[in-house]
Amino acid sequence: MYAATSSVSAPVRPHRTLQAGGGSYLEPGRQPVPAQGAVRARRMPGVGSQPLSGRIDLSGPQGAQLRTALASVQRICPEFAPVQVLRRSGRSVLLVGTTGRMTAVAKVLLDHSPEWRERYRHEIGTYRTFVRHRPPVRVPRLIAADPENCVLVVERMAGRVAALQRHPVEAPPRTDVRAALGAVCRVNQWRPPADLFGHPVDYVRRIARDHELGLLTDRDFGDLQKLLHGLRPAGVQWQFNHGDALLSNLL
Repeated sequence: MYAATSSVSAPVRPHRTLQAGGGSYLEPGRQPVPAQGAVRARRMPGVGSQPLSGRIDLSGPQGAQLRTALASVQRICPEFAPVQVLRRSGRSVLLVGTTGRMTAVAKVLLDHSPEWRERYRHEIGTYRTFVRHRPPVRVPRLIAADPENCVLVVERMAGRVAALQRHPVEAPPRTDVRAALGAVCRVNQWRPPADLFGHPVDYVRRIARDHELGLLTDRDFGDLQKLLHGLRPAGVQWQFNHGDALLSNLL
């Protein structure tokens, strides 16, 4: 997973508790020790952690952009030694490297539009919160962060992505699905201090927008409005959610 960690609040719903592991950011070269209910690695071609190798090409126009990104990373984490570019787009660049004996991932925002700056700052704030209030699942350890310039450095965790695609063509193994659901359930059961994450999703506004876009029928829109209205006076406790709990975002 290399997307921003996003918290979403929703009313608590009954659920079964399953034991599993969770996490993010793969660390190459070693396999994790399977815990009870954890996702176990399968030996398949092209799947799993691969050793880091290769050089970063810092020549040309693209190289200038990478040099700027790397300078931003090394300002807050001087010991970061880049090894390869994991992903690059017009919006951000993801570098894999080392900090001492640890493998790390550096994430640098290239698109400094207000919306994306806010998203990155929210992600940095979330990782800082995890330092003080540890979630019930394994998450990457924060190494360094610069919210002003939207730079984040975290450890690269060992493991295997539960699915390489957002919508897998083939169903993952049942044990993997059970482990992923267990991790999501544990996140839902977590009760961090209420003032840490708040309610970032305005459900009334969201369903109104979806209705305007034609994604909801008039009946759907009315039913959802009634549901939200009915939950408010009932004093239903809000539930913490991952916000983007895809198999491709879980180890």
